Amino acid sequence: MENNKEYKKHMRAVEKNGFNLNQVPEEFITQEMCNIAMFQEGMNGAIIQFIPNEFRTKEICEASMKGYGEFLSEVPKKLRTAEMCEIAVNYAGFMLKYVPEELKTYELCLIAVNDGSWVLEYVPEKYKTMELCEIAVKDSGYNLKYVPLELRTKELCDLAINGFGVLILVPEELRTPELCKVAIDYNGMALEFVPTEFRTEQLCEQAVTQNPYALQFVPSEHRGIEMCELALNHVDYDFKDEFLESYVPEAFQEEVLNDLDIETPKKIVERGR
Repeated sequence: MENNKEYKKHMRAVEKNGFNLNQVPEEFITQEMCNIAMFQEGMNGAIIQFIPNEFRTKEICEASMKGYGEFLSEVPKKLRTAEMCEIAVNYAGFMLKYVPEELKTYELCLIAVNDGSWVLEYVPEKYKTMELCEIAVKDSGYNLKYVPLELRTKELCDLAINGFGVLILVPEELRTPELCKVAIDYNGMALEFVPTEFRTEQLCEQAVTQNPYALQFVPSEHRGIEMCELALNHVDYDFKDEFLESYVPEAFQEEVLNDLDIETPKKIVERGR
C-alpha cells in the first residue's frame, strides 16, 4: 500500500514534467512512466538518458532521435537503425563513433569527416579513400595517423607536414631533406624523426631555434658550444638552470655559463669543488 502511494507520487511528478523521471528511484520506474516522460508534449530526446535500458523501446529510441542526434549513444545497439544513424551524423560528425559497423556507408563517413576530420579514426578501412583521407589531413596533419600506410603518398605527407610538422607519421622512405626542413619549421622536436644522415648542422640550428629542447636530438658532432648556446638563448630564464644541467654536455657547461653570463647553478658549483 505504501509502495503504491509512493509510485503514484512519482507518477504525478513525471506527468507534470517528464524530466522529473531523473528524480524517481529505479524501483519505481515502469514502462508506462517512461512512455509518459518521453512522449509528453514539449519534451525532447534528452529524456532517454534517464530511462533504464530495459525500458528503452524502439518507439522511445526513435522519439529520442527526432532532432536530437546527439543521443544515438543512448540507444541500445540492437535498436540503432540506418535512419537514426543518418540523423545523428548529420547532427554531429563525431556520432559516427556510435554507428554500428554494418550501418556505416561511404556517404555517411564522408558527411562525418567533413564535419569533424578526426572522425577518420572511426571510418572502416574499406571506406578510407584518398578523397576522404585528403579531406581529413588537409584539416589536420595529425589525422595522417588514421590513414592506411598504402595511402600515405608523398603528396598526402606534404599536406600533413605543412602547418603541423608531424614527421613521425611519414613513412621513412618519404622523409626527404626538403620535407624534414618543412617539418622542423613547424616543430623543432621533429628532429627526433629526421634520418641521421639528414641532420646537418644547419638543420639542427633550425630545430633548436624553433624549440631549444630539440638539442637532445642533435648528433654529438654538431652539439658543440655554439649549438648549446643557441639553444639556451631560446629557453625561458626560469628554466635555464634545469636545461643546462639536463641537455648541455657537462664538458661545455661552465664555458656556456661564462659566455652567456648566467649565474652558476648551485649543483654545478658543488660539482666543481
